[in-house]
Amino acid sequence: MRRRGRPSRRILLCSITLGAVGSGLFLPIELLYLIRVVGLATATAGLTMATAAALSLALPAVTGAMVDRFGSAKTFLVARCTQIVGAAGLLLVHGVVGGFFASLFVMSGMRMFWSSVFAVVSDVVGEQDREHGFALTGMVESAGVAAGGLLAGVVLSLGDSPHVYRFVVACNAALFMVGTLMATRGVRWRDDGGRGAGNARSGYRDVLRHRSFLAFVLASVPATMTISLFARVLPVYAVSWLHAPAWVPGMLLGWITAVSAATRGSAVKAVVTLSRSRTVFSATSVFAVWTLALGAAVLVPDAMLVAYLFALTLPFLAADLLHGPVANALVESLAPGELRGRYLAAFQYTYGVSDTLAPAFAALLVIWPPLPWLVATVMLLLAAACMPAIFRRFPDTALRRVAAPSP
Repeated sequence: MRRRGRPSRRILLCSITLGAVGSGLFLPIELLYLIRVVGLATATAGLTMATAAALSLALPAVTGAMVDRFGSAKTFLVARCTQIVGAAGLLLVHGVVGGFFASLFVMSGMRMFWSSVFAVVSDVVGEQDREHGFALTGMVESAGVAAGGLLAGVVLSLGDSPHVYRFVVACNAALFMVGTLMATRGVRWRDDGGRGAGNARSGYRDVLRHRSFLAFVLASVPATMTISLFARVLPVYAVSWLHAPAWVPGMLLGWITAVSAATRGSAVKAVVTLSRSRTVFSATSVFAVWTLALGAAVLVPDAMLVAYLFALTLPFLAADLLHGPVANALVESLAPGELRGRYLAAFQYTYGVSDTLAPAFAALLVIWPPLPWLVATVMLLLAAACMPAIFRRFPDTALRRVAAPSP
């Protein structure tokens, strides 16, 4: 199979966009769906999602081996089909077991998607346009999630019944199906299997021997977990404990994603005079301010609650816009040239661990609603306190000021 010109690129980007819209529709109600439709208690739903997320943590490494052996195109399509099975399964299941397996398919497909999408984009656009293709992928993914989040807010504003939640999940599955069919029928792939499999074992051993890098990965987990808390736990906290309108989580997610997609590059340029270490440290500290303020939302009068939640998007946006691009740029600068991909892949496990921990935090809501946000604040402050010692072990070349946003 061979790629030819721009039509394949456009069709692939359209396919990715449709999947992103579906994800944006589903993400604000993911935990709520298990509670309101599947019939799980809040603590059970959180632990069910956490278990499914933990089991799916092996998928990035497995997906990398699949890309090497079978090619990025086939792996990408398997990822999409896995997401379709999970979304369709949610429409049919009831109870803990069914909810668990449907969530497992959803999360496994998501991890496989993110572990294969950049490889498949690289193969479709070609080597000369690779960086531009990565940038376009990030842009359409963010725009699609933003559109989906806004649509979820509109749909949920019509009612808070199980039928509305089922309709949203059905739309998610349909968008994945249409996007997958577009990619299957419209993109002319290149057969890329079998590349680079031989050095994987020794390469990962070298990564694991880099102790200061592993310490940085560990210290980055609270920040990436905060992003997962926003998407997964804030909707339940806002609707079930703060009694905010059901449309608020979707609108918050859509607003955050839209602004992030539009301003990420400008935000990184705005801190060009700061070193990467100071930027990452500052972003982690601002995340701590956001989680602490969110825990205090239980004290806000009902008449001011929606405005307060939207106001809190400002510190969250500031931290989110800076942390991801700058942390990835720092990781890339740390990596030896021949191990750059593996270093970046290893750093992506911070998001996998975060997705595992975040749903479990929903169980803390039952004990005391502000508790998950206070625990997150403590974790963020501890991570920020450890960072200066970690950064002292990095070469100055890796800590130089930010010059441009990471794709």
